Amino acid sequence: MEKLIIHIEASKDYYDGYAVNVDGIYGAGSSVEECKVDVGRGLRLMIESAAARGDRSLPEWLMTGNYVIEYTYDLPRIVSRPSSRRREKVTGYV
Repeated sequence: MEKLIIHIEASKDYYDGYAVNVDGIYGAGSSVEECKVDVGRGLRLMIESAAARGDRSLPEWLMTGNYVIEYTYDLPRIVSRPSSRRREKVTGYV
């Protein structure tokens, strides 16, 4: 089983996530959880679109669902985000 690695970091206004090991998978949200949900939507859309077009550029393990998602976090940027904008407390790695 393969790992899809999603890295989540914070900017001034939102949290953003992207796949480290597969190009084109992104998401954003006002909280870490919203970001994860948005990344999941983007991932499903990418897989469905590629399957509908017969596009074979995505890894086979991604197309067949033979993967787990591993989240990594840029904790210094997330924790140092101004508290007036922080909506979610992140305490560790998943």
